[in-house]
Amino acid sequence: MHDIRFLDEAFDINKTNTYHLSIQAGLDGFSFVILDTLRIKYLVIKHFSYTEEFPEDKYPDHLGEILQKDEFLSKEYNSIYCIWRNPRTTLLPSPLFEKEKLKQYFEFNQVLNDLEELHANHLKSLDAYLIFPIHHEIANAFIKYYPQLKFFNQATPFIEYILKHQKDESDSAHLNVHKNFFDIIIIRNRSLILHNTFKFRNEQDFIYFIMNVYDKIHLNPETCPVNLSGMIEKNSGMTVIVKKFIKTVQFAKPDNRFQYSHAFDRIPEHFFIHLFNLYNCG
Repeated sequence: MHDIRFLDEAFDINKTNTYHLSIQAGLDGFSFVILDTLRIKYLVIKHFSYTEEFPEDKYPDHLGEILQKDEFLSKEYNSIYCIWRNPRTTLLPSPLFEKEKLKQYFEFNQVLNDLEELHANHLKSLDAYLIFPIHHEIANAFIKYYPQLKFFNQATPFIEYILKHQKDESDSAHLNVHKNFFDIIIIRNRSLILHNTFKFRNEQDFIYFIMNVYDKIHLNPETCPVNLSGMIEKNSGMTVIVKKFIKTVQFAKPDNRFQYSHAFDRIPEHFFIHLFNLYNCG
């Protein structure tokens, strides 16, 4: 994917302290959007794409350079949220959650690396906590420039959005696709029955994991639609292969509670949908 920079004519660089900034970062790219919270309108979107995954140990210096030099990121904002993309997560029901036991919960089904710290997001629609790691030096690089910043995992706005907008009681599958992994959730009777993340290398991996979930959850590909969001083109090989196996393939629609600059019309509307939705998770 190429770099993106779109700016609405209503954006005022001198009023950023009244705006909200949402960031989505990972070793394979960096994106951000700016929201005018008075008009509830997104005014700026910018995306940096990396041809290769950035080395984790070099990312903090790279991040510091971006935050210091970018014309938008070097300003002050009313509030700042940041998605750090990581496929390793653990969901825990709220009644079982104790903050001092994050490591114990996470290591029940994941491996915590020595230089990682744990964070947790409360999922209001699910009444559960999503626990996820961030490299300690990367987290510090963010906090150095934005002391008030709140961290999120990419699955948080994804799950919240789907649960809030699911009106049909029939089964449905939802994917949030990134460069080399995707989150999948299954909804049944308007309730979440599965959230998982799969790494993939090619189209065959991609469809294998999707159809394996369909098989294990006993979903009928003739009647259970799959809804796609994130970095997946409508005419890509991945989309084509999904359509071979699943009858109904749909793409997620933006939340109509927000307004979006007309300048964004040149971007597929499902690409950054969960970055836009992050503001609702605060």
